Parts: sequence; C-alpha cells; structure tokens
Amino acid sequence: MLTESDPEGPLTGTTAHGSGGGAREDYILTPAGRFPQSDIFQDPDLEQYRRRTSPQRLRQRPGSERLGLVRKSIALSASAVPGNANLVDGGSLAWKHAVCGLVVIFNCWGINLSFGVFLEYYVNWMTPELSQSRVAWIGSVQLGLMFILAIPIGRAFDRGWCRGILIPGALLMCAGQFLLSICHKWWELFLVQAIMMGTGMGMVFITATLCLATYFKNDMGVAMSVGSAGSSLGGIIYTCVARQLLRHTNFQVTCLAIGGIMLGTMIPPCIIFKPSPGRPRQEIRVQFRKSIKQLEPSFIFMVIGMFLTFMGLYYGFYFIIVYAVDSLGLYPETAGNLVLVMFASNLVGRFLFGYISERIGPVNTMIPCALFVGILLFIWISAVTLNILYTVACIYGLFASGPQILFAPIAHSLYGTKGSCMSVRMGLVMTAVGGAAMIGPPITGWLMNFRTDLTAHNPTPFYWAQVFAGAAVTSGAACFMIGRLMLVDFRTVWI
Repeated sequence: MLTESDPEGPLTGTTAHGSGGGAREDYILTPAGRFPQSDIFQDPDLEQYRRRTSPQRLRQRPGSERLGLVRKSIALSASAVPGNANLVDGGSLAWKHAVCGLVVIFNCWGINLSFGVFLEYYVNWMTPELSQSRVAWIGSVQLGLMFILAIPIGRAFDRGWCRGILIPGALLMCAGQFLLSICHKWWELFLVQAIMMGTGMGMVFITATLCLATYFKNDMGVAMSVGSAGSSLGGIIYTCVARQLLRHTNFQVTCLAIGGIMLGTMIPPCIIFKPSPGRPRQEIRVQFRKSIKQLEPSFIFMVIGMFLTFMGLYYGFYFIIVYAVDSLGLYPETAGNLVLVMFASNLVGRFLFGYISERIGPVNTMIPCALFVGILLFIWISAVTLNILYTVACIYGLFASGPQILFAPIAHSLYGTKGSCMSVRMGLVMTAVGGAAMIGPPITGWLMNFRTDLTAHNPTPFYWAQVFAGAAVTSGAACFMIGRLMLVDFRTVWI
C-alpha cells in the first residue's frame, strides 16, 4: 500500500513483505527512486541509490513538482546526517555572521580585486624595469594563498580553532598592509604583499567561509550572496582610494590609509565570529581520510572545471587597466573607470545569479556564466575603441560574478550530503581555485611578450593572453557540463 502526503515534498509510504503482510517497511520516494527510510538515515549518499534505482518516477512528475522533490530530498538527506539536525539554520545570530562575512570578504577580496591599480603603478612607475608577468606574481600569489591554505586551515577549524585562526590572520593581514608602505623593491613587495598578506587573508577568508556554512542549511546560497557582495564593494572602494591617493599623494600614504580602513573594519568579525553551537567535531575528524578516497567522477570534473575557469577569470580584473593604457592610450585615471564599471556590474551579478541559483541550481547557473565569460574574452580581442571596451567590461563583470559565488554552493549543495566532512571537499575545491588563480595571471602576463605575424594588425601584445584566458574559461564550462551529465544526464532538474 502506498500513501502520499505533501505532493511537493518527499513521498512516504509502507510496503508489506510476504503474502501474509507480516513485516512492514517504511520507505521514502525521492527523485532518485524509492528507498527504505532506515537506509536514508544510515547512508545519506543519494548518488549510490541513484546508480542502482530507476529514474522513471522522476520523469513522470511535472517540472515544478520535480524541482521541489530534488531540493527537499537533498535537504532531507542533509538533515539525516548525524549532528546536522542540531545546527542553527538562520536567525539573528546567523545573519550577524553573514554581515561579518561581508566585511571579511570586503577586505580580502577588495584588496585583491584592486590589485590592477597597483599593477599599473608598479609596471609604469615604481618598478618599470620588471615585466608584467613578474609583477603579476605578486597579486596572483596573494590571491592563490587565500584558497590553497584551505585544507590545513579547514582541518584546524574542524578541531575548534575558529578565533585561534581568525584573529592572528587579521593581524597578519593588517600588519602586512602597513609594512607595504616601506617597500620599494620587487622581493620586498612579494614577501609582504604576496606572502604575508596572502597568508593572513587565507586564514581569515577560509575561516569565515567555513564558519558561515555552519549557520545555514536552506538559505546557504542567499547567505553566500550577501557575504560575497563585499567583494565588489571592496573592489570599488579600495580601487577609488588607491587611485585618488596615488594620484594626489604617494605610495606610502596610500598603503597606510588602506591599512587603517582594513584594521577598523576587521574588529567586529574578530569579536562576533564563532562556530555554530550545534556543530559536531569528532565525526569530522573520523571521516577525513574516507572522504578523500570516495571522490565521485562528477565531483572531479567539477573541480577540474573550477581550475580551468579561475585560471582565466581574473585576467580581466588584473589587466583591463594596463590594456586601456597601453593599447588605447588612456590616462591611468580614465582607465581606472573601466574597472569600476566592472565591479559595479559584478555587484549586481552576485545578487542576480545568487537568486537564480536558488531557483534552478548552482551548476545550471554556473555553466552559462562560465561560457559567456569565455566568449567575452574572445570578443575583447576586437575591442579597439573605448565604447566597445566599456561594454565588454560591464558584461564581463556581470557574468564573472557567477563563478565567483557559485564554486562554494556547488560543493555544499551537491556533495554536502556526504556526512560532516563538507569542509574537506570545500578544501579541495578551494585548493583548485587557488592554484588556478595563482598561475593564471602570470601565464597571461608572460604571453604578452609574444608578437607574431598573426597579431601584426594589432598594436598591442595582448592577443595570445586573451586567447589563452578565453580558451581556459570555455574549457571549464565544458567540464561543468560533463559533470552535470554524469549526475543527471539531460534531465531538467535542480542541480
């Protein structure tokens, strides 16, 4: 006998074993098929069930009901994980952490996104004897360390070292910004701005991201969108501050002013941030090695897609000012308006694609965003006028926000049902993103040294760099598509 309740949620029922109807077993119908209720709570790995059950039930249901089934069954399996039922989900304390996450991302990402202003200053004024590739290593290593440190910091966070990581990281980041004011040589800039500040930013950013994830189950995408809005806000504010102070004062005053802003805004997060009270610890340590050995092929393709996408994604943010100055002959002050337009559209995109991902899924949103970014990088090759470059900058910033906010929800929403080892998978994703962000800008900077007959009509050396960045991001979109096909084929589902 089958009984249905809540047509938009998981269907429940009972079956009788044997002709006498003796033993009865409760079961749950999910988009992957019909599973015993006891098994759901013992093993939340829905992918194992999906591989050995028929998807006919999924195909028979209308699109809107199917959407509700997928999302509610994922929430059901996540709540079945030991310890997850006690987690705080929303509330005033959770949203305080979301606002503090915005402040953390404001500082970490704002400094990184405004590096294009410093790159132009280093190349043309401070260290003109250095190549763009060598200078780009400063910003790329700073950005890469924010992610590459994810696994060791994630494991320390799992053991309860939240403030023990956050506060030293904030001090290291602020101290590095103040010390930057007395740096003059490349190796000094690299040690302070790349290594010291990058390590501090990694400690702060990863801890804040993992801590924020412990307060939300159903509104994770919205919370991450709110927090990630600080990236564009920080990029706009720090870019404006750097442009104006470098123009009217000097490098030392600029670094001290930015350090003062950073120090003042990091005080509230250091006071408020702490893990959710209901978050378990012991189970996370037990499942670390097991989670490494059980990586699905779809997850591997998603990680490869993130690596390729982020390898070319930050080319636009780092080199658009240099492109406008060297290729179009603009003044640095005028060229800086391009990156402000990019950040403004990026801010809109973070809320827009965060909302869309809640409706159709993070993977379904990531694929077209990455594809459009790759296409725009190829279109950028023909941007020989200021109006075309403004258009490219606006659209590029809009769609680039998709990968920037969706890499974490993809790992959390699709693979967070594997138990309490979500931070391990997040660490692997962040390591891939950080490695790509670290080597991508220097590679594109190195490619600017090459001129061939193929680019003889183009007065700038940016051709091969744009081809490389566009090919990398487009290949990343293809990997996301392959990972989606491995999960759900061509079915129209929330994923």
